[in-house]
Amino acid sequence: MCTTTNLDPRSPDLREHMECLAQFEATFEDPTFRFGTWIPARPMPHQGLVGPEFVLSDGAEAFVDALRAIGWVTPAFDAAAWSRTPEAQALVGDEEALARATPEQLARLVAALVLRDSHDMGTLADAFESGLLLRIVRRAATLRNAPA
Repeated sequence: MCTTTNLDPRSPDLREHMECLAQFEATFEDPTFRFGTWIPARPMPHQGLVGPEFVLSDGAEAFVDALRAIGWVTPAFDAAAWSRTPEAQALVGDEEALARATPEQLARLVAALVLRDSHDMGTLADAFESGLLLRIVRRAATLRNAPA
């Protein structure tokens, strides 16, 4: 379980941070794992039409909770601005760039995905379906096992 709240991804707790991400590798590789479910729009008494909405599975919720536990998801990070940088675009669109990502880059990338999902529901589901989240946790596993 991820329990540290150190906001600096370069901290001595780096291996713990990477372990928090890497622990999801087997879950995300499991062909039966579902990241969540879309619930269609529906009428609700006294509320009108509600939805559609994406409900995270328990495993997906645990992933987001782990990112919050290590302090990587914070409103102080301008995820929208960072997402427009060449660095962010390379990490999302170039598997080789992601395979060389630093812990700090992984921290920014997952924070940007979680924060964007809070405004653009389904962002995390899309990242899972595209294989991006699995590549992120695999990179974290590699960094976790790297010599100090």
